[in-house]
Amino acid sequence: LEACDAVAVPSRSDFYGVDVIESWAAARPVIGIASGELRHLIKPDCTGYTADQESGSLAWGLCKICENREHACWMGQQGWEQVQQSFLWDNIAKRTEEFYINMLGLQEAPR
Repeated sequence: LEACDAVAVPSRSDFYGVDVIESWAAARPVIGIASGELRHLIKPDCTGYTADQESGSLAWGLCKICENREHACWMGQQGWEQVQQSFLWDNIAKRTEEFYINMLGLQEAPR
């Protein structure tokens, strides 16, 4: 991933988006097919681009990356920040703990 400017994910059935998260962890923008989980993960023009299920649309996304490398680097950085906020195990554990504390009404309980 370090040698790439961007990552294209042409999969029509990516149900979790691990390749997207790995790409963002390397600070690379993603061009992905707008189906499955990818349509919810990728924020167009912020962390990458979504494309229709035809090759011309994927090519469009790749061309957008090449047109403005500075913006592509910025999108990669936005993806990296998304990983830091949402996909690191420490953050996931903290959000899970907060969820259960709130659900059980234990906000005032000593920790």
